[in-house]
Amino acid sequence: MVTLKNNGIRFILLSLITFMTSKSIFATNPDDTTYYYFSDGAVSMYETPWTDGHKTYQIFNWQGEKIYAIENVLQSYSVITGFTFHENGAINTAHTSTNPGASLYGYASVIRFDRSNIPIHRVDTKEPARSLDESMGETYLWQIEKGQWIKQEVIRCQPVHRPE
Repeated sequence: MVTLKNNGIRFILLSLITFMTSKSIFATNPDDTTYYYFSDGAVSMYETPWTDGHKTYQIFNWQGEKIYAIENVLQSYSVITGFTFHENGAINTAHTSTNPGASLYGYASVIRFDRSNIPIHRVDTKEPARSLDESMGETYLWQIEKGQWIKQEVIRCQPVHRPE
């Protein structure tokens, strides 16, 4: 493994490495960009180092196209994200926790991805929930064509009574 510095970003060159694990992670120190790989060696995601209280995760599909980005923040408020992975190295879920600082509430978001890192489904919740509706959260589906989340509406129906 060799580390080269190019325009302030350190790139890690890999040679003669077989990717046998579900995710491969390579970084030499906390100041480096960390790369996560698909099982075939393509970049699945990279994580930038902390800079001025911000860190970014750039997520890619199998073809190397940037699909999605998530930012972490540690300032007067915090946004922290943790990931789980599919066995092929793609992201399975992103769990984001938001603490808005001097608020009585915290917020959580869970995003589910398919096996090629395409976002599918997101649920946002508020803690502590004050009602059953709040505890269910808000649900969104990813619209691939527009690259944006579409909120799913809950339709409330009245009970239908059969005539007797």
